Amino acid sequence: MSYVPISADTDEKFNKRIAKRGFTLVELLVVVSIIALLISILMPALGKAKALAKMVKCMTNLRAIGTAAQLYASFNNQCVPRGMSGGCNNPHSVNFGHYQYAIKLSPYVGGPWVPFEHDEDWDYAYEVFKNIPVYKCPTFTDPDFPLTYVVNARNFERNPDDLEAASVPADNLPRPPSEIPYVCGVNPYHYYIASHPKAYGIYDLFFDEHLVFDRNGDPNPQPRMIRADDMRHDGRATLVFFDGHTESRKLSPEELPLELFYPPLEED
Repeated sequence: MSYVPISADTDEKFNKRIAKRGFTLVELLVVVSIIALLISILMPALGKAKALAKMVKCMTNLRAIGTAAQLYASFNNQCVPRGMSGGCNNPHSVNFGHYQYAIKLSPYVGGPWVPFEHDEDWDYAYEVFKNIPVYKCPTFTDPDFPLTYVVNARNFERNPDDLEAASVPADNLPRPPSEIPYVCGVNPYHYYIASHPKAYGIYDLFFDEHLVFDRNGDPNPQPRMIRADDMRHDGRATLVFFDGHTESRKLSPEELPLELFYPPLEED
């Protein structure tokens, strides 16, 4: 059998036919399958990256709140604001209004100074909080809730549990300030908070049932702070402590025991 050379003209016609043919259906399906596989691999990673970015932003907010508390303390006899009325530099009686931490820290986080007569004016506070970005966790998308953090208002000086603390000096805590959380995320599904976006009088923690877990390590059904089944931060809670440092802790009885927030008192 003799070899017949292919002319340049024949080769050119062949290449044109190949070029006109394009991709086959099988080839397209293979490409689409590869792209889908890559997306399925990358999407979880992208989702985790977005969740991590939001958690970092939330912790940045809490860090700003912790720093604000330290600044406030430097002008108020080393006391930080917490949950109840009265306290440092409040000219009214201890039964007037609320010594609500978010109101008192407003000028230290970019907001205005709130006059004492508005301590319990939640409509006034609502308008103030709407203009303070650090008071809103990025995972909390409901625009009706400008404040998404609750304060540890446990009375560290005396029991019973039903007494909140207006303020507390750093040297009067039952443990070092670096070991007790100061502010953490709110539970948006709390039966009262959910229907009252201006209910700042209960944005505090001073009963056992306000926390994620009870004394037995079981999840509280209606805590004021983040719930045990909340996945906004991939199953973690963000906290700022009394010394101003922040932490991210797993929503578990081991990492968030009741004693972390409420160190035992001698009377317990």
